[in-house]
Amino acid sequence: MSQQYRQWYGSWKSRLLWMTVLFLPMTVVASIVLASGLLQKSGQTNGDLAPDITLATTEGDFHMSEQRGNVVVLYYSFPG
Repeated sequence: MSQQYRQWYGSWKSRLLWMTVLFLPMTVVASIVLASGLLQKSGQTNGDLAPDITLATTEGDFHMSEQRGNVVVLYYSFPG
């Protein structure tokens, strides 16, 4: 029975070593990327103008640039 235990314990230590070798560097790299803000630099910041978009409506085209100076409320809905 002690040989089976040693065999199981040895395989457990081997798996732990491989998990450490594989996942530790991945965790460190992911932490560095997230901390440096590389993933957060896309998109707009507060104070930027909204992009000019054109939407086709039943009453003609809607241009966001024509609404400058007006309050525009955008409502997104997902039916379901």
